[in-house]
Amino acid sequence: MRPMRRQDRAVTDPEKIQAVIDACEVCRLGFQDGRGVYVVPVNFGHTVEGGRHIFYFHGAAEGRKVDLVRRNGWAGFELDTGYRLQGAE
Repeated sequence: MRPMRRQDRAVTDPEKIQAVIDACEVCRLGFQDGRGVYVVPVNFGHTVEGGRHIFYFHGAAEGRKVDLVRRNGWAGFELDTGYRLQGAE
């Protein structure tokens, strides 16, 4: 993995990482799908076992998400927190 450009902004404290994850309600999974990208928002569960973060995502044993993970061997993810609807006139 490529190192973060701004190391001074990296969050490395396990308690802070856990607090950020706990504050998130939605995860977006991203998959390479041919020449494009398939991104889908999902709910998730999370635990830490042996110092490793383990995420659980809603999904079936068959379908597009599973097909893409099996084909490519990987997926990316993004967690959302601290958002709110901003109204305008």
